[in-house]
Amino acid sequence: MMRAGWKIHLIALGFSLFVAAAQGGQTYTAADFERVRKFDAHVHANTEDGAFLDIARKDGFEILSINVDYPDFPALPEQQRDAVSLRERYPGRVAFAGAFSVEGFGAPDWAASAERQIELAVQQGAVGIK
Repeated sequence: MMRAGWKIHLIALGFSLFVAAAQGGQTYTAADFERVRKFDAHVHANTEDGAFLDIARKDGFEILSINVDYPDFPALPEQQRDAVSLRERYPGRVAFAGAFSVEGFGAPDWAASAERQIELAVQQGAVGIK
């Protein structure tokens, strides 16, 4: 289920891009919103539902979805599955950062398990690891 604040997030990011561009000597207005390329470097697109990406595409956004080992989010394998699915369905619009579980940290086999999770994420197209 999408979080209610995603529309506000897109609007706020768009506004910050306009401000940043204005500070660089180039001025943008709301009328330029559709033609300006935008990149949101911190999204948690924890769903296979493409509604968010449909709006992002319409508004000219590319996104980086960041997977995290956090109890209020889906399990990491689900997040990765969804991120891979979105990346495949929205080529050139979605990138993702994989993650590894901290469960069992300090156990003798923890590091090897974390390495396997990282390797799998990279094999599946992760551009980074959180």
